[in-house]
Amino acid sequence: MSESSGKKSPFFLKPAFIFLSVILLALGCSKTNQDVSGEWLNVKSAEILEFNPDGTGVFMYPKSQNAPLAFSWKRTATNKYVLDVDFMGTRKNLTATLDGKSLGIESTLGKELYQRYTSK
Repeated sequence: MSESSGKKSPFFLKPAFIFLSVILLALGCSKTNQDVSGEWLNVKSAEILEFNPDGTGVFMYPKSQNAPLAFSWKRTATNKYVLDVDFMGTRKNLTATLDGKSLGIESTLGKELYQRYTSK
């Protein structure tokens, strides 16, 4: 009896290793690229921000006589967006960062925080 017949080849572990690797990879991957589309409610004021899937959107003020303020948006990186707003004849760029159920929008005036809006 040869010396190699008593040992199992390490190649029998290869399919098990590949299967386990694929399962761990699938379980370990989380969805980091979230969708910004939908409605967002400002946590400090009665302002609703709506992102449409076509790259347009609108700031709405339900308890105000102010007209909605339209904007266009595009994704610049994972969970990062830029909003182009025409405000009183001037184009303003705002940056947005999506973090789970929170959306932060920064401008030269500061940062506003929004939460996913669900109508009741």
